[in-house]
Amino acid sequence: MDELGRREWVGLGVLVIAFLIALSFFDPAAGRPSVQRPISHGQPVVQESEHPSLTPVRARDLPAPEAWTVRYMAGEPGIGTEFATDSTPTLDIETESAPFEGITDDNWYLYAEASWDLPAGRYAFTLERNCEVVVFIDGAEVRREADSDVRNFLRVTFEHDGGPVTVGITAMDRRGSFVLRWATK
Repeated sequence: MDELGRREWVGLGVLVIAFLIALSFFDPAAGRPSVQRPISHGQPVVQESEHPSLTPVRARDLPAPEAWTVRYMAGEPGIGTEFATDSTPTLDIETESAPFEGITDDNWYLYAEASWDLPAGRYAFTLERNCEVVVFIDGAEVRREADSDVRNFLRVTFEHDGGPVTVGITAMDRRGSFVLRWATK
């Protein structure tokens, strides 16, 4: 009896199938605390907090600052060369080409920065833009959006513990016209 017969092969097959079915009931997370992950089905996921409230916390619109400091840079962020600095009461920049003679069109960026002194809470602001944008709150990156062919609005929401806060915006011109505008009234 060196070879297996048909009965032995059928028996082995049934055992393999039974073993595979048994594996489907094996829970590797058994014995550990369970973590329930919400299923979104394409909708925003709303998770219950440890301390549920009856009403959600709404974000307050961040008011326009007293002034923006805008630095225009030639080249790439982080390795570019500062070309000009401007202080302006509003962030409203729109240009079809490079903003200054001597800067190569579609190869420049700006860094705009403004500060507030705010009470603790959730804040939000909106930018109108058609360029690549990176938003920083107190030096930490909170939002990044790719270049766009059309103007659109970017809503940024953040939590703040109270006191001074600085918003920084890096906006890069890579092609076509350039639009960056503070759209929160």
